[in-house]
Amino acid sequence: MSSTDSLLWLKYVGLPCYEEIYSKRDFYAFKCKKYAYWKDVHSSANAKDLLLSCFESLKSNEDLALEQFEEIEKSWERVQRWKKDKENLSLEPNKTKSFLKFEAECQAGCLNPDFILPYISDIHFGDANEAIDPDIVWLTFLSKALDSFLYDSALVPDAVKQIDPADFASFLEYVDQKVVVLYDYLGYSLGGNELGTAILTLLSDLGIAYEKEWIDIDVTKSIRPVNTVSILMQDDDPSKFITFRGSMGNMNIVVNPNHPTFLTPELFSNTQVRLIIEALGNAALDNIGDIDKIQDYVNTVGSRLRLAMKVKKRNGKK
Repeated sequence: MSSTDSLLWLKYVGLPCYEEIYSKRDFYAFKCKKYAYWKDVHSSANAKDLLLSCFESLKSNEDLALEQFEEIEKSWERVQRWKKDKENLSLEPNKTKSFLKFEAECQAGCLNPDFILPYISDIHFGDANEAIDPDIVWLTFLSKALDSFLYDSALVPDAVKQIDPADFASFLEYVDQKVVVLYDYLGYSLGGNELGTAILTLLSDLGIAYEKEWIDIDVTKSIRPVNTVSILMQDDDPSKFITFRGSMGNMNIVVNPNHPTFLTPELFSNTQVRLIIEALGNAALDNIGDIDKIQDYVNTVGSRLRLAMKVKKRNGKK
């Protein structure tokens, strides 16, 4: 069993949590029985037996064991992959909007310490004359982003009272406790860890890279909003090109590497191409009120590029 499997519903569209399954027992019982005989979505040799046991438990109004819940998550994740790539199931499922926002904020903070300051402006770090450990500031930022993500993911159990952060120590303790409650809810125990360990465990299980690329940060400097453009990769249907998602002065550019334009690895690694994509993001950020029009334009460009690549490929075979 893996806690990573138990958290897939927090990350991907179309995966249920416990509450959703229990609220629609008959529906999910039917799906479990159906998927039990669908080998393409099985992740292990005993997947069929586990899914059939899920069917029996749900029909009998019994709670699911952790092993059963994880099998549902893995099977549903593979169903989402099958919808995008029926042959190899190689494409990652679509991520939820809240997870994409969380992922992009962490990446922006990782690359640019100035992005962090307005984000944590309501948290006190002690005497202004005291030197603050940059790692503490970084962990506090990650905790704030994580807390916002868990709040946005409304299905997370709210057993820990929401607080207005005052100082970093009490805030880290609060988020740590919230993460421990989440793991308890899933059937795992994270008790006895040092402050911040539960937070980093959840980040790791969600696949969030949390190693910062900067060395120092001055929390006493004047806080000002910082516009940051982040480029993220997300596998999708080849018809999808580039998607813009804006939040908190941060423009997240979600690039689909399966679009024909990006199928040549050397292309995306090319500095000029990255600069063009970043320029598009800055333009979208500067004109956030017209983001839908900009997205429509980029979709049109993506469609034309896809058609051009098809023609080029076809002509190359002659």
